[in-house]
Amino acid sequence: MEKNTKLILITLFCLLSVSSADIWSYCDGVDPKSLTFTISALTLAPNPPVIGQDATVKVTGNLLQQVTGGASTFVVQHYVLGHWITLPAFTNSVCQSYTCPIQPGSITHQLSIPIPSFTPHYINISFYSLLQGLYRGQLLIVDQSNRNITCLEFQTNLN
Repeated sequence: MEKNTKLILITLFCLLSVSSADIWSYCDGVDPKSLTFTISALTLAPNPPVIGQDATVKVTGNLLQQVTGGASTFVVQHYVLGHWITLPAFTNSVCQSYTCPIQPGSITHQLSIPIPSFTPHYINISFYSLLQGLYRGQLLIVDQSNRNITCLEFQTNLN
């Protein structure tokens, strides 16, 4: 698989997975009050995502402090034959996604993401569940001083 395809797939899983209010939460051990960005709404359409179709992710929240730099790290795990397999992590500069500096205040971001048709999906057979479409992971975004902007965990099935 090409390097770009892997990065797109990893980003896709993270973004789609954290987008549904049913499957995301703030990271364990992180006090949401300590975060620079508080999320008021995460939506995903369609929900759940459909393999082979585009999904639209929209996040709305409040940024408490100016951001002049930083990084986002996506870590995704895929459940295969009874084990969680960690996919390659993807790190990106905050200022590649947004124009820096980012001023405090209300922020809304929307993104349309194609879900590749070759994405492993969840299969439920009456007496046995093959969890090949089960994913979990974490999205951590830090600012120029390495303070947490936000940290989310997710777990989802892709069908």
